[in-house]
Amino acid sequence: GLGDVYKRQVLIVEDESAIAEALSFLMSREGLEPFVARDGDLALKATQTAKLDLIILDLMLPRVSGTDLLRLIRAQALNQDTPILVLTARGQENDADRVMALGATAFMTKPFANAALVAQAQALLAASQSPT
Repeated sequence: GLGDVYKRQVLIVEDESAIAEALSFLMSREGLEPFVARDGDLALKATQTAKLDLIILDLMLPRVSGTDLLRLIRAQALNQDTPILVLTARGQENDADRVMALGATAFMTKPFANAALVAQAQALLAASQSPT
């Protein structure tokens, strides 16, 4: 219908360009509009200026840690309820509880299967579809 003109916006916070590009491609293919922030400062600015539909956040970032960023995003009104999918390197599974306690909506370890990531993103978007 006419409502489909609005593309849902996904912020991808990832400093590794290959992964950022892969995620952008996957999101575009799902009909979403991806924005990439390569560091925490840019990511924070993006979350302060736009109401996003989904945030994909890598924990390992230059300058600002992913956990700090998570805390900062949840502390501001604009994206307080935006689903946040946290990506973290293998072997950091023990971070899951801490990250979820800080306000992450879901958690995946890298490397991830593309299909699994897309399915997770779709599930988060579907769950957060609130009638405006």
